Amino acid sequence: MKKIKFEIDLLSKNYIQSKRQIIEHEAEIMRVNKERLKALKRVVDHIEHVAESLDDKEKLIIKNEVINGKKGKWYLEYFSKPTYYRIRYKAYHNFLRCLWV
Repeated sequence: MKKIKFEIDLLSKNYIQSKRQIIEHEAEIMRVNKERLKALKRVVDHIEHVAESLDDKEKLIIKNEVINGKKGKWYLEYFSKPTYYRIRYKAYHNFLRCLWV
């Protein structure tokens, strides 16, 4: 699970950086060349699309941890600790499996 958590954290970091670069380009804060912008949008769109394809509980976890970059015990508002860990395990595996298809 440690390796999968590392992959999820890396995906989150890359998603957030890509999204930020797109927003900054659109706000004319920074310039991104056309090909790079296209690649950034593809990454962001693919991650968002895969997250949307998951069931509701898995989607909640992936959206919070990958897309919003939340850490810590954010999940206590929604799940007990054991339930969260059980669903998170399934969510991470399904997300990664769908992402690489």
